[in-house]
Amino acid sequence: MSHVLYAYIAKPTEAQVGSFLRTLQERGISISHLGKSDPPRKFSGSGEEAVSMVFSGTDLTNYTFGRDAAQKLHFDIQIHHAPRWSHSTVSASSPDTDALAIVADVAATAFDSFITIRGVTGGGKEQAWEVVHITERCPDELRSKFVAA
Repeated sequence: MSHVLYAYIAKPTEAQVGSFLRTLQERGISISHLGKSDPPRKFSGSGEEAVSMVFSGTDLTNYTFGRDAAQKLHFDIQIHHAPRWSHSTVSASSPDTDALAIVADVAATAFDSFITIRGVTGGGKEQAWEVVHITERCPDELRSKFVAA
């Protein structure tokens, strides 16, 4: 069984993305693959090249996919540029809940984080999500989806 994690964040800065990627590596997550398509290509570039890749593109939603092949961890960063979005997203999936806990912890500290939730792959949108982290700044539209009244 694989587990999934969604961290809803404010639109990130280059410094925040750099901190996120660097801290993942410091905590034992290797970025073996990174790219704009899924599955991403092998990656052996610098931190600056990784940040540049994340911010490249002009779509309304800018997707970047990453992977730690050894730990079977997949992650993506979605930066929403359309004004209708109140958040951007970092998501991850892995059979290893410890690897997901690292991603959750790093996302909560690297970004202006709103809420982080965890569930299981294939559970669908209506599954019972576990709230891992939430801040007072969490927009009501997100809070109402995942926090019981």
